[in-house]
Amino acid sequence: MKLRKSILVGVILLMGFGVVSADDKVKNANKLGKAIQENMTSNFICQDYLGGLGHYRAAKLAATSIFSQITGDRNKAVLTINKLEQQLKSSTASKDLKKRFDKMNLPYVDRVGVCQDMTAESHDNTQVLMAKLGLL
Repeated sequence: MKLRKSILVGVILLMGFGVVSADDKVKNANKLGKAIQENMTSNFICQDYLGGLGHYRAAKLAATSIFSQITGDRNKAVLTINKLEQQLKSSTASKDLKKRFDKMNLPYVDRVGVCQDMTAESHDNTQVLMAKLGLL
């Protein structure tokens, strides 16, 4: 929630720099906050199927960079993303995903494919929303 509010504040400050309406920027800022979280989450829960934490670390770095770009405060970005990471680590999302895959009797190769698709989609969504906000 704090992440979305902070992104929203940053975007409101940037509103004068585009032809997109203020309402669209606010909507896209909220969507961007969710997309950042989805990207980090999908990469975190799929680490067992994507060869370790490499993809997650890249998603975390991107989230920190985006947040820092919007707010202009790298320290706040690092602390906010760290808080999100702690929430991910304390969740059972990775175990829940494995249970769902097991319940579906999904072979390992298909699990990898699902995770690749899920993480690619969340990354693409983040990029599109950044472009809509003029952040690329």
